[in-house]
Amino acid sequence: MDERDMSERGKPLVIITSLAACLATGAQPSMAAAPAYEKVAPTAQMTPSEEEAKKRLESAGYSDVTNVKSSSEGISAKAVKDGKKVNITIDTFGKIIATPAE
Repeated sequence: MDERDMSERGKPLVIITSLAACLATGAQPSMAAAPAYEKVAPTAQMTPSEEEAKKRLESAGYSDVTNVKSSSEGISAKAVKDGKKVNITIDTFGKIIATPAE
């Protein structure tokens, strides 16, 4: 057996021994600490993809584009086209779907 085989064979024993020591003392095994993330309050600003969506809608002939929001279905918005108010969804494939606003 070479030296590498010996070191590989000892790894399970080290892990089991460490776990047994933790259990015997009542200590909890430590896991790597998760990185701390600062909680950021939501803002009314649009994300870059929402800004891009607004510009795309305006270039497609929609005006008064408002209420642009991302969702699991894509990006939704309210706008006016040909003088009529519409609800818009840009789906995850990039297709613009406009329905009459109620």
